[in-house]
Amino acid sequence: MANYPMRGRSSPASGGFPLGTLVVVSVSVGALAALAWQLWQLVAPMLAPPAPPQFPQAVRLDPLPRPASFPSPPSGPAAGTVDPEGFPPGSRGRVIEPIGLAIRSQPSADGAYQGGIVVGETVTVLEYSADGRWQRVRRELNGQEGWVRAGNLGPVDGVSASTSPAPTVEPNPELTPLPTRPPTAAVVS
Repeated sequence: MANYPMRGRSSPASGGFPLGTLVVVSVSVGALAALAWQLWQLVAPMLAPPAPPQFPQAVRLDPLPRPASFPSPPSGPAAGTVDPEGFPPGSRGRVIEPIGLAIRSQPSADGAYQGGIVVGETVTVLEYSADGRWQRVRRELNGQEGWVRAGNLGPVDGVSASTSPAPTVEPNPELTPLPTRPPTAAVVS
């Protein structure tokens, strides 16, 4: 049998380690190193801490001056106080409590909730509870009656609550014209 050297394998004639294997290993290691370098270039900026912010020269602000005294409270009843003389039964008042009022079935916080009155709505005071902390009112919006906490009403548009306003005339729906929209031109492209 003839002793021919086989390509790619060690043989006694090639000296033990083929040159092709060395080239393949070298190219593979180089390709992996190049790939690792590219990956590092992509990931390294994400791992670096951000640069500290650069601010312009700081300016010292002087503190605000303190008022010599607090402003006087607005005239009229304050929320939470009872003023039966300011709103006797039969007078009108406007809700001044910013979150509105809850209407109750009884003059206590345990009374059944019947709805709410928004800030600015006008009501008519019907009566006070025995302890003076609750008012029975009628809403002008829908005629609903119920109890609300006293002291949350203010004058109606500058009119004193104790003076009775002029009677209002209901508009006749048959004679009141309905508002109409002017026609708009349609644009067709």
